[in-house]
Amino acid sequence: MLHEVFYWVLNMSIIATVFGFLIYLIRLIKGVPKFGIYTLWGIVLIRLVCPVGISSEYSLLSLLSKTISKTYVKTITIYDAANGVQSLPEFSLSNMLQAATSYDPITYKTNLLEGFFKTAALVWIIVTISAILSVILMYYFALSELKKANWLQDNIYESTMITTPTVYGIMKPKIVLPIGVNKEQLEYILLHEKIHIRRHDNIWRMLGILASCLHWFNPFIWLFLRCFFQDSELACDERAIKNMNSEERKNYARTLLTYSTSEKTVFASAFGSSKVKVRINSVLSYKKLNLFSSIYFIGMLLVVVFILLTNAKG
Repeated sequence: MLHEVFYWVLNMSIIATVFGFLIYLIRLIKGVPKFGIYTLWGIVLIRLVCPVGISSEYSLLSLLSKTISKTYVKTITIYDAANGVQSLPEFSLSNMLQAATSYDPITYKTNLLEGFFKTAALVWIIVTISAILSVILMYYFALSELKKANWLQDNIYESTMITTPTVYGIMKPKIVLPIGVNKEQLEYILLHEKIHIRRHDNIWRMLGILASCLHWFNPFIWLFLRCFFQDSELACDERAIKNMNSEERKNYARTLLTYSTSEKTVFASAFGSSKVKVRINSVLSYKKLNLFSSIYFIGMLLVVVFILLTNAKG
């Protein structure tokens, strides 16, 4: 049973890697809204944890099944017993490995493959459990450090242990400030951090980390996770400066520079992290989209989401 789970995890990892590189290329296109790119990383997250998708002849996997290999494995059709008609869209599994002759249960093509998957599955589950437990412990220790911060007002705290403003926590996030933030900078900092809280970015960060632990053997997933963290900050900056004038954007950029840091924040959304130079350039070169451009990008986003989230149709 464990080797079958690992087989599908490996399939999900391959598909997520292919789609991750596609999104990585899209993020290099100038003019694409940062929030759109940030949203697209959610497709990779879904592909990392869910092997089942709605079948569609317009799926990118349908094209791959014609040009590379047959990716479609099994159709899952749900019928309404009372009326004898299909009650839900057709779902399917996609298979990139082609290492088995049958899949329910999995029968491998050779004994060598069977031995490999059984051994690899055991190693995979041991490392996965260890990684997830490590993440939970690290998160617990990070929260315990938060208790030493001094309360200012609402959910805002101050601490001598950090050098850049940060949002800590998942269920009840708190904004923690370094000592000595002036009032003008505080306005921009709180605007940025409150956007993180409204978008539940720390929850998405944790889900991304846990999904990466599940696919710890794939180095590209860790690259995508890093890009996801960077795009989270860029998307937050984009929303924060949306209604600012040129002078306000310059002040926002100066605040970013003031609190730039090389410290790596894993569980928290830090104001001055994630390639501040890139973020400052993005802020200073920001151009608000007009109505036509907004509709165009939303349409393109929906098309990309559809072709990447659906599976091949048999």
